[in-house]
Amino acid sequence: MGLVEQVERVRQVTEGDRAGWARADRSDRSDGSDKLHRPGHPTMCFQLTISQYRDIFAFVNTGVKHDLIEMELLEQFAPTLRAIAHPVRLRIIDFLKDGEKPVSKIVEATGKTQALISHQLGILRAHGAVRARREGNQVFYRVADESALGLLECIRRRRDLK
Repeated sequence: MGLVEQVERVRQVTEGDRAGWARADRSDRSDGSDKLHRPGHPTMCFQLTISQYRDIFAFVNTGVKHDLIEMELLEQFAPTLRAIAHPVRLRIIDFLKDGEKPVSKIVEATGKTQALISHQLGILRAHGAVRARREGNQVFYRVADESALGLLECIRRRRDLK
């Protein structure tokens, strides 16, 4: 029985009165199995990971199926994520969140050399994370892909939880 069928079975069985369900401790079972049971009802046995249990719980309680992202889409975005996943590049994107800035201000904000920042900006530009605009002898950069800011917001939330 696949995961979807197991989720549907759990949903069918748990609709209505959920109060009688208990998760048996393995030590309580003579055979050492891990089973969900309700007194007076047939015992169901599931071989699921913790992640699958979470998905089932979310699906049963909300009715929303948590689909996986297609592998082709993940393969398409993996190079960009690798490009962003560097502390200096993350700092650059964080600094550019408020709008377009010249390279000199980016250098000043990061405390790194102009050569290093130019190299990092080149990597970000090549992967479409930032865009450049030349005005005279200055180059201005801005965030091209707003989803990169979402990653930084996740980092901030994680920091705030500690």
